[in-house]
Amino acid sequence: MLVEDTEIAQKIFQNYKSYSFLRYVKSRRNILESVGSGITVYFVHELVGCKKRYEYGRELLEKAQEDGDFEDNSAFIIGDSVEKRIIELLNAKEAFVAFKYLDSDKKVLIIGSADGWYENRPLEIKYRSSTCAPEEYHILQARLYAWLYDVDYSWLVIVSPKCIRSFKAYATSTQEIKYLIENWSSPRFASECNFCPFALSCPLNKRTTTTLLSYVVGGDNS
Repeated sequence: MLVEDTEIAQKIFQNYKSYSFLRYVKSRRNILESVGSGITVYFVHELVGCKKRYEYGRELLEKAQEDGDFEDNSAFIIGDSVEKRIIELLNAKEAFVAFKYLDSDKKVLIIGSADGWYENRPLEIKYRSSTCAPEEYHILQARLYAWLYDVDYSWLVIVSPKCIRSFKAYATSTQEIKYLIENWSSPRFASECNFCPFALSCPLNKRTTTTLLSYVVGGDNS
């Protein structure tokens, strides 16, 4: 006889929610609070997504309470677990948080931290459940990290049950980043709604698949 007991699963989810709050909310709040007035800040992960996702993300940063605004999220747990194991297997180091002004006028500041640091370059790791190919925004994120850390390219590693593939993602340019900001569409890429944690709250949602994850934004997430 097999009887399901949810105690272990609930403990895993609860502990991951606490971890997520510290990593994705509290740490970024602290960074934003440390930046002087009159400076516009963009995190690398924000520039990769669409404008609406950026707005939802900033709302989450402002309003989220510990554990209260994250739903049970097995997909993120798998991704983070794979990321940590790959870093261990590569003997990679932890990447430091990088800050870089977009122009000499110092009005726009780009901030980010790659998943790891390998052979003097940023390392970005992505888990894919059914394909060995990176998404467009995976490539863009790795290219942005190369620019941010002032190196010629970043490492992009794709991990799936079918394969492990690695790529060199060559740095984007300042002009390309300005274009991303000035032409910030929603969505930015055709498939990103399928993976966006805010899709269920978004009126612009073009999701074609169902996922197990979302953040609660604006109260109603039904």
